[in-house]
Amino acid sequence: MIVLDSNIIIYLQQGKLVKPLPRAHYTVSFITQMELFSFPNLSALEKQTLQDLFLQLEVIGLTESLKWQAIELRREYRLRLPDALVVATALANDSLLLSNDLQLQRIPTLKLQTVQLK
Repeated sequence: MIVLDSNIIIYLQQGKLVKPLPRAHYTVSFITQMELFSFPNLSALEKQTLQDLFLQLEVIGLTESLKWQAIELRREYRLRLPDALVVATALANDSLLLSNDLQLQRIPTLKLQTVQLK
């Protein structure tokens, strides 16, 4: 299972990935879904493209343990709340996180992989 961060989905939609994502079971945190669908200038086509993509993804919701793990991550690494929730989602599911957010490299227990951009 691979967790996708918001930036990876944005790059995917913009056609900025050098290589396509490998075949895998992809998941996202509920906060990623909220972030992407709440962009103020999201066009109808972009919204539809996101809706089509999310039909292929598993969205992981907030649980009590995920909430407390995100709180600890935010406190220890001074992450923004959305980043802490995404990282907690990956850690709780023992999953690889695809993200180009380099500040996440500071978290030693996180399996993090970046993607190359055009």
